[in-house]
Amino acid sequence: MKLTIDRQEKKGTFGGTYYETFIQVTLTPEEKEAAQKIHIGGRPVFKYGNSEEESMLLVNVFKHRSREMTLYDLMGGVRAKVDSDAQLNVLALAENRVREKCKNIKNALENYISNKDAMQQGRFEEEL
Repeated sequence: MKLTIDRQEKKGTFGGTYYETFIQVTLTPEEKEAAQKIHIGGRPVFKYGNSEEESMLLVNVFKHRSREMTLYDLMGGVRAKVDSDAQLNVLALAENRVREKCKNIKNALENYISNKDAMQQGRFEEEL
């Protein structure tokens, strides 16, 4: 899994500064197959109403059209935007939350892949 987070400072039409981040997730072919098998691609990464923070990020920063954002959305690329320097910390929070959630998704994909490989071999060993 590759997570791309590209933040840019831009000038508005009236001279004000705003910040926009483009976020995209790229999966390897093996990870894509695993995501389809365990049906993780369509599950919400962010969901309106899940928490006050997630709801605020979806509406105010991602300005997302639906009530949830999925891994498929992240694979297609999403934009996060804040309108001033004062809100830059909120943009950083959104980027960090995406990073955390992608780490969880990557762990789930790796677990599935490693368990699938172990089952195909018929033997599994792990040092604890």
